[in-house]
Amino acid sequence: MRYAGVDIGGTNIKIGLVDSETGLLETVTFPSFPGDAEKLAEEIALCVRDMNVRAIGVGTAGSVHLDTELVYASNLKWWGVPFRKYLEEKSGLPVWVDNDAQCAMMAEVFDGALQGVKNGIYLTIGTGIGGAILINGSPWRASNNVGAEFGHMVIHGDGEVCPCKRRGCFERYASASALSRMADGLTAREVFDGAKKGNVHLQSVLEKYYHELGIGMVSIVSIFNPDVIAIGGGVSAAGEVLLRGVERAFDEQMSGRKDFFKGQFRLAKHLNSAGMLGAAMLAKYHFTEE
Repeated sequence: MRYAGVDIGGTNIKIGLVDSETGLLETVTFPSFPGDAEKLAEEIALCVRDMNVRAIGVGTAGSVHLDTELVYASNLKWWGVPFRKYLEEKSGLPVWVDNDAQCAMMAEVFDGALQGVKNGIYLTIGTGIGGAILINGSPWRASNNVGAEFGHMVIHGDGEVCPCKRRGCFERYASASALSRMADGLTAREVFDGAKKGNVHLQSVLEKYYHELGIGMVSIVSIFNPDVIAIGGGVSAAGEVLLRGVERAFDEQMSGRKDFFKGQFRLAKHLNSAGMLGAAMLAKYHFTEE
């Protein structure tokens, strides 16, 4: 059975045709146009029309309230938009709309870092920090699908002010933006590349960054103690050096209590295709073939 997976971004819209057994088959990309949700639904419906799919899955930034089916996404200028309703009306197909982190997690469940995992955490580290939770093999939703805001758990009481207005949030210290601030404006890639080439200052910056990541990981493990923590987002492109740094900082923070956490840290497999593939997998999950 085939599904359409839609990744809605502030810059581009990516639509993937996904086979439920083999994965992503083909993709279509076109520029986004924030603000006009009904027009966007119409454009997506036109692209999906000839794909012969069972249902459509959609991933978007922001908050997707499952109780009201309304989407709140500032980068799209959506404030209480019934996007599922719009797209179902335009396409005539069942539609599932979800947060982009939930979609990325489901891509990893399909054939990535969380495949075969019963209890896991997906952590996306980019401009901010987001995440999703897998419990007993199913995505955990909270009461209205607004949860797993790992970026806004407090890791430093009375710390720096976050854009959310709270102090000491995890993403204020451990996002790609935080790393850039630590490195006087260099990008995360430039920091990792420079450290790899032997720049002592950037190596020191990375150690401080790993320390902050380690603090957050200890909090996550203390609450969930998952089988796997999968790390995705732009920072994960650093690869194994990031993974080893996180593991080392986590062990230091745990003060030798290696008996508590028996799980693993893993790098997410899917990057640019995660939103499309995961959205399609969520459509499959919620509209199972009869």
